[in-house]
Amino acid sequence: MLALQDFVPRATYVIIAICTVLQVLPWIGITTSNGFIYDFSLWPRAVAAGEYVRLFTAIFLHGGFLHLGMNMYMLMVLGRDLERALGRLRYVVLFLLSGLGGSAASYWFNAVDTPSVGASGAIFGLFAGFYYWWPKMFRKQLSESIGRWNFWLMVIGMNMTFGPMHM
Repeated sequence: MLALQDFVPRATYVIIAICTVLQVLPWIGITTSNGFIYDFSLWPRAVAAGEYVRLFTAIFLHGGFLHLGMNMYMLMVLGRDLERALGRLRYVVLFLLSGLGGSAASYWFNAVDTPSVGASGAIFGLFAGFYYWWPKMFRKQLSESIGRWNFWLMVIGMNMTFGPMHM
């Protein structure tokens, strides 16, 4: 097994790049922000009309640079360890299924005309995966990880308060 400092979390970098590029597209004039969000956000009325792809596309969109930054930072922190422990394919599957679960919850609990975006559901799923697999795979890193727990709990609270972002 590679040492943590030698491992390159490529799947995590790709997810971060996709989210960042999609956030920047309106800024460089390729698309309008409102049109882009309208076309790809999780809009319950559109999903009910059969546009199920929105359950996935909303995972990669964010409601501003603060929202993007908070989610991508947590993705980097969790992704580095989880991608190494699970392997790229299982890690990406966990991310996508968690994001789909978050989108399903957002669809179920939001008003029919309330579009939402964000990777918060996927991040929560990665947290769950980390807490499930951590005792099995990261025992040697216990002393290093304890310092991160308080920070992670604070970010979980922030994500529960602010995410997913409603438009």
